[in-house]
Amino acid sequence: MAGDRPDTWCYVIKKHGRIVHVGITTDPARREEEHQRVFGDNVRMELIGAGPYARSVARNWEDEQRRLGYPTGP
Repeated sequence: MAGDRPDTWCYVIKKHGRIVHVGITTDPARREEEHQRVFGDNVRMELIGAGPYARSVARNWEDEQRRLGYPTGP
């Protein structure tokens, strides 16, 4: 299954040490640039764990972050 390939990274975006967004991506460099356009150049992406992960594992992590109240994408 395509969704089981380890090609997805989990990440947090921080601004001044505060988490402003959590999410998943297959292209961390591109995604960080997109977030910098939204939040400003002073944001930093931190990759979570030893990824990449299977898409289903990454989605589960993102869903858990949403349940914990962290700001996530759609």
